[in-house]
Amino acid sequence: MYNTSPSQRYQDRAAEDIEGQNDEALGALSQKVKLLKNITINIGNEVRDSTKMLNGMVSLPLSL
Repeated sequence: MYNTSPSQRYQDRAAEDIEGQNDEALGALSQKVKLLKNITINIGNEVRDSTKMLNGMVSLPLSL
C-alpha cells in the first residue's frame, strides 16, 4: 500500500463521487433514449398503418 496525503485522498474520493454521479446520470440518460426510441418506433408504426388505411379509403368507390 502506498502513502497518500490527506489532500490526495480527498481528491481521489471527490473524483470517485463524481464518477459515481456520472454513472447514475448515464444510466438515466440511457433509459430516456430507450424510451424515445420506443416512442419513435410506435409513431412510425402508426404513420404506416394510417397511410395504409387512407390509401385503402382512396381506392373505395365514391358512389354508395
